[in-house]
Amino acid sequence: MCRDHGDKTLTKNIARLAGGRRKHTRFAEDVSDIMNWWGTTLASLLPGGLVNAFSTRRRSIYLWSKDGSFAAALVGKPELGLLSDSKQLRRRVAASDPVLLFGADDVLVRQRRMPVTSINRLNHAMRLQITAETPFDLSEIYTCARIVGEADSEGTVLVEQAIVKRDLADACLAELHALEIDPASADIIDETGKPAGFNLLPPEKCARQGAFLPTVNRVLSFAALALAVALCASWYLDLSRQAAQLELAAADTGRIAREVLAIQANAQTGVAAIQEIQTANSDPGRFAIAYSAVTDALGDESWLEGFTYTGNTATLVGLTRESEALISSLESSPSINSARFVASVITDRRHDAERFRVEVVFKSGQDGESIATVGDRG
Repeated sequence: MCRDHGDKTLTKNIARLAGGRRKHTRFAEDVSDIMNWWGTTLASLLPGGLVNAFSTRRRSIYLWSKDGSFAAALVGKPELGLLSDSKQLRRRVAASDPVLLFGADDVLVRQRRMPVTSINRLNHAMRLQITAETPFDLSEIYTCARIVGEADSEGTVLVEQAIVKRDLADACLAELHALEIDPASADIIDETGKPAGFNLLPPEKCARQGAFLPTVNRVLSFAALALAVALCASWYLDLSRQAAQLELAAADTGRIAREVLAIQANAQTGVAAIQEIQTANSDPGRFAIAYSAVTDALGDESWLEGFTYTGNTATLVGLTRESEALISSLESSPSINSARFVASVITDRRHDAERFRVEVVFKSGQDGESIATVGDRG
């Protein structure tokens, strides 16, 4: 029983593993199908010339003889028209990998079953049989072989060979060359209505450029993109460098402007002081007249400790025993226009008085001069 149980468990594990692999494989196939469909859809939206210029898997346009010219079409798509009727169509065909399709009456198809080997060996073996089994010589024909289906149980495969006469193929190539079109290969239509996959043209007559031009176009496009990115980066770095230089220059300019303003303020202060000194020196009598007017107005109960006279204004510092009547006494003077305390009155117990600080504005004459000048004119 233990052995049967172990066999059942092993069988279940194998089945579960196989199911997981199937699911994983199915999921990978679904993703691959979606990506292929998406890539095909995007490729169909792009112009054919652009696809052929950059893709190493260039789109093939099939050509066949019709009404004295050649018709063109894509696989599974409606006919594009006759090459002789449209120059634009001829340019589109020339930009692709054109494939010339021969009619069924123009190509001889023969089949042989042969041992499995490489397609090159099979093609060579089929060519050796042409002289003996067909009425053609190798110098008169173009031929190609392909393997049809899978190998059977006896190790043989079905090899199919297509043969076309050279004069017929060369005549078609000459007509296409006159239309400025060189085919990349030549093929026939199989039983399903699709190209069979032969290439009845020898390599020297195939015009396909391979992947060289698309690769060059990719390299040139990448180089152009890299150059554009480099130019943008250089432009951005240059702008950043210029912005940094401007910030430094602005900072230096601001510092210099602040220094200039400070110097200007100091100069203005110095000029004002010099003007006051010059004013006092030019007329020493002003100070005496102003001082006399203030002392006369103060009376005997007040005395000065400091007197500062500037222009038409004087600042008085001193002591008084009549602080309530000090302002009115000063303003009662005919030479004083107004007076006001500029600091609080503080009691000085040592002198039994109150310390004051008063600002006095003298009256001006009719021409705006101070009282000192008016007094001089007496």
